[in-house]
Amino acid sequence: MQISPGWQRAIGATSLIPAALALPVTAALLDDKMNENFLFPVSLGIAAGSGALAGATMPGMFGSGRSRLAGAAIGAGIATATSIAVDAALLFGLADRG
Repeated sequence: MQISPGWQRAIGATSLIPAALALPVTAALLDDKMNENFLFPVSLGIAAGSGALAGATMPGMFGSGRSRLAGAAIGAGIATATSIAVDAALLFGLADRG
């Protein structure tokens, strides 16, 4: 079954939700003194993995004729950039304003 490019882009945009929520979920699970140095690497790994999975399964959402490897690389990059942007917004935008 062939999925239209429009639906592929919609599914790809929806797959950015795990990238956006990676840091809060990782912080909830690993938030103690022993694991606090692993928060960012783990959250970026989750974001890159979810983006690579979405890009590899639907490489056509980034243009026709893309290979699965190119789709995975582009998806991982977009998801990682999204995660970094959300992490920066959470850390700097919601900092102590007192």
